[in-house]
Amino acid sequence: MKTKTFTQIILCCLLAQSSFTQEGKIWVTISDPAIVRSIESGTQSNQPMLQSIIHDFNIQTIEKAVPSSRKLSLQSLYEITCDCNDQQLLAELKKMKSIFENPEIGPKYELLYTPNDYSLVTSNDYALNLINAQAAWDITKGDTSIYIGISDSNYDLTHEEMIGKYVLPSTTINYNTNIAHGTAVALTAAGNTDNGIGKSSIGFNSRLHLRKMGFNELLNASYAGVKVVNASWNSGCSFSSYAQTIIDEIYENGTFIVAAAGNGGTCGGASNLVYPAALNHVFAVSSVGPTNNHEATPGNAATTFQHNDSVDLCAPGYNVLLSIASGNYLTGNGTSFSAPYVSGTVALMLAVNPCLTLEQIEQILKASAFPLDSLNPSYSGKLGAGRLDAGAAVQLADSLNLKLSAIQSYKCNDGSQQISVSIIGSTIPFSISWNTGDSTAFLSTVQAGIEYTATVIDSNGCIGHISAIPDTILPLSYESDIQHLTCNGSKDGTIALAISGGKENYSYYWSNGATSDSLTQLAAGEYHVNVVDQLGCSLYIPFSLNEPEKLSSDLFVQNEANSNQFSVDLTVGGGTFPYTFNWNNGSTMEDLQHVEDGFYFVQIKDYNNCTAVDSIQISPIVSVGGTIGIIETTEKDFSIYPNPTNEDKTIHWNTSEIARIECYDMKGKLLENYGIEKNQKAIELNHFTSGIYSMKITLKNGKIIRKKLILN
Repeated sequence: MKTKTFTQIILCCLLAQSSFTQEGKIWVTISDPAIVRSIESGTQSNQPMLQSIIHDFNIQTIEKAVPSSRKLSLQSLYEITCDCNDQQLLAELKKMKSIFENPEIGPKYELLYTPNDYSLVTSNDYALNLINAQAAWDITKGDTSIYIGISDSNYDLTHEEMIGKYVLPSTTINYNTNIAHGTAVALTAAGNTDNGIGKSSIGFNSRLHLRKMGFNELLNASYAGVKVVNASWNSGCSFSSYAQTIIDEIYENGTFIVAAAGNGGTCGGASNLVYPAALNHVFAVSSVGPTNNHEATPGNAATTFQHNDSVDLCAPGYNVLLSIASGNYLTGNGTSFSAPYVSGTVALMLAVNPCLTLEQIEQILKASAFPLDSLNPSYSGKLGAGRLDAGAAVQLADSLNLKLSAIQSYKCNDGSQQISVSIIGSTIPFSISWNTGDSTAFLSTVQAGIEYTATVIDSNGCIGHISAIPDTILPLSYESDIQHLTCNGSKDGTIALAISGGKENYSYYWSNGATSDSLTQLAAGEYHVNVVDQLGCSLYIPFSLNEPEKLSSDLFVQNEANSNQFSVDLTVGGGTFPYTFNWNNGSTMEDLQHVEDGFYFVQIKDYNNCTAVDSIQISPIVSVGGTIGIIETTEKDFSIYPNPTNEDKTIHWNTSEIARIECYDMKGKLLENYGIEKNQKAIELNHFTSGIYSMKITLKNGKIIRKKLILN
């Protein structure tokens, strides 16, 4: 049925040669109220442009096309009929866009049957046997409260198979004198059965809602509450947006629509689309014969009815037993007669399960169908789901109950749980009975691990059962594995999360836009994530990624006493202890001893392989104003002795030029800051633990001296 969903209508489409036509019909939207008011009796207007059209094209009527529609857009749809060439009228209306919107050729309703093929045969009704009608009747013979809507030409209301089976709308069906077609279609769907005369009908005890032919009549049947409608006619050979909108309205109102797919020659060929059968939300039916043959004469491709992508199902349509008037029983051909076999079967399905949705009706008809492709390989994929099997369809419908589901909810703030019942396919009002004694669709407080059951009964008497056992749900929690940065300025930090509790799967919303549970290649900084589970509960988690202080170094050179050699004192800060050293002279010690003048550089690596490079140029010793080399006299007077030491942790000096002494650890962190008073010659460091420290001595003249201190 394409994307079709069936409301409460089944359209029985008898497809054959037209018994009458109505030329010159246009459907068009007229939105301007002034234009609408100007139309007098449908043939006169005080608007010059409109009156000119009326005069030039012999307009017969201008009236609402589907007055029964409840859609606002279709209330502005008008049907213009004329004694003229409708293509010429269409071209003229398209020029007048300010008055006429979206004009298109209107439907020309045609009955589709072939009366020349009728022959009096009453001894064999193969069609009911082929579709397993008796198997369906073993389950149900239908319900007199279920009506099949028949939209057709006219009917023999005095027919012995029609008496007591029908209702008529307020309008009289008298516009077409052809009673044969409508009578044959109606009695195929649900004529009197098991009455000792005539023929049996698939719908058995189902009743008939008889209507005229046309889209507005389909709307009327739907709004009258008819659950399935049959339309055995065609309205044209091209898509109409107006017609689709009407069908959509019928579908939305809950009516199932069945239509005949076409009689082979319809619309120029058996593979062509025929409307309304090819519209969305219409269940299109084509034909087979006694041996499930799609070709009426096996081997003759010219004897097929429609086969294309719009076909949903096939049913008997060649030489099927019909009655066209009281006492007149014949056989005939046409998808007009295939469609009502499906319509009558839907009525039986609704009798055993009035809770069926339109989607379920379609699914059941297709799932239960007898496969046809292997028997008709030339038409594989073009005959829908197969051939109607009424017995299997009714049995499957009978096996379905109300479609119920338990929806469990969870309050994140207090951990409480609730259960509510979702009911699809029932007719309100409905009653609910829980094993707790509650009668509402919502249980506000339930406990994990306990089974809760409910029985639901709707106004049609459909009964459904449901049960649910709430899960044990723990609060959201997490564990994390954080790897801080190895080097200052690097981007190798990681955060790995392991979430538990709540309900999987979890969603992650990070402050940097990431959506995974773990992050890599991170710089130092602040991060946070909001974790949301399938219940909508969330957990906010902040993180801080740290980096070590930048690896740094200082080099201090002094002349060794009474020699032309020097020592280089290296002080390292930042990074991560311990450090390794690689000098350009091959030394791997921290400091250099007994080196001559020249250029020296060192590569320093910390524990994480972070690196720093430092260098110094040592010049030959020269005597300048009492200063030996680069060593200030005040520096000579400053000593740490013994160094290293584990006893007297005291720094001594013999100069009055020191202004401040600062003590750092080997990561560069300031530990102590001593302002040196006048005449002060020492500071005590007994509170320092064992380790290596860097001493920064600031002289009164601003000069800085650095010393390394080792405390054992």
